[in-house]
Amino acid sequence: MKRLFCILLAAALLLTGCGSRETAAQQEPLSVSMEAAPVMGRSYAPQSPLPREVTPMAEGGQLEKGSIWRAAQSDDGQAALYSLDSDAGTVLVEWDGDLAAFDGWSFQSPQCVQPLLEVLDIGGTEALVIRLFIDGGTVVSAEALHILVKDSRGYMTDYTLPESLYTERLAELMTAEIGKRNGSVSIGNLTLNLSGQGRKFTGGPCLGSIVCYKISGGAIFLTLAIGMETEGTAVPTYVGELLADVTFDRDTGTYTLSGFALRED
Repeated sequence: MKRLFCILLAAALLLTGCGSRETAAQQEPLSVSMEAAPVMGRSYAPQSPLPREVTPMAEGGQLEKGSIWRAAQSDDGQAALYSLDSDAGTVLVEWDGDLAAFDGWSFQSPQCVQPLLEVLDIGGTEALVIRLFIDGGTVVSAEALHILVKDSRGYMTDYTLPESLYTERLAELMTAEIGKRNGSVSIGNLTLNLSGQGRKFTGGPCLGSIVCYKISGGAIFLTLAIGMETEGTAVPTYVGELLADVTFDRDTGTYTLSGFALRED
């Protein structure tokens, strides 16, 4: 009987010990976040009826200074973007009958890429997402992402995704292994093998010269070209792409990049 009691006691202690062990915490998915600076739009009272037809970008850029033209509109007709002063980058946003003017939205370029507007459900309320093509050239193709929110009085506030979110904070998460004629780029547990390209890499990676946003199925996606410094070239050589999901917290004005993937060039 005494022996049976000892066995039961040992079993109870063993079970108690197992119950007290902490379960290993699951690793959090890799992500990077940054708050955007809020910019409230200015009120605007048009002196005459605003244009209702979209003017092609190439034609709009040829209009005389001071002309107001409709540069783009959302597919559902809820929102439109007008150019007020191309030199200052002053634009007018129309959203469900409310108007707001913003400065510094330069989106006219020789490439004549039309802005994209879409109203999305973000955090249970509507937000206006605007994608602007802001720069283009031989090795540059950059877009900017604006998310506008509106209060009960119709006042709009713009949150622009900060460039430093990907050029600095995201780039800091990336590592590179460089060999004489090969190398690799990694982020988290993802690795892009660069061997066999016949190039001698001297540094990298860098992000920000080619930036593309896509809006699909109510979600926002970001594609960044990965550049590597290469012997004998003055500009980075693009070796692949980094893809990420973009989410926005309207309560804090914070953008988050996550769901990363690497793709060969």
